[in-house]
Amino acid sequence: MDLEKMASAIRQQFPIYENAGLEILRADEVFKVRVVLGEKTQNHVHMMHAAFLFAGGEFLGGLVPIRHLARPEKFQPVVRDLKIEFKAPALSSVTAQATFTQAQADEMNR
Repeated sequence: MDLEKMASAIRQQFPIYENAGLEILRADEVFKVRVVLGEKTQNHVHMMHAAFLFAGGEFLGGLVPIRHLARPEKFQPVVRDLKIEFKAPALSSVTAQATFTQAQADEMNR
């Protein structure tokens, strides 16, 4: 799987991820993406804007079905609830990571 090709297609379809400079670093049982700190992602005090911190994590919820599910159109993840507890300002690019095993994918596919 060409991760950059996948990321490029997603960035074209959803401009927020283009603005985020979203990169897919890994997409197997471990999913890892990076959001780049830059002119489009920083806030007024030059740290990562909260919207882009959220976007990196939220993106993982869509990447899992794209990669693992036999019929991703049958399962559409939507954020139901969210609590963000900011620990420190993001003064550099950030990564988000999630684990979704093949066993979990098999269960969802059934």
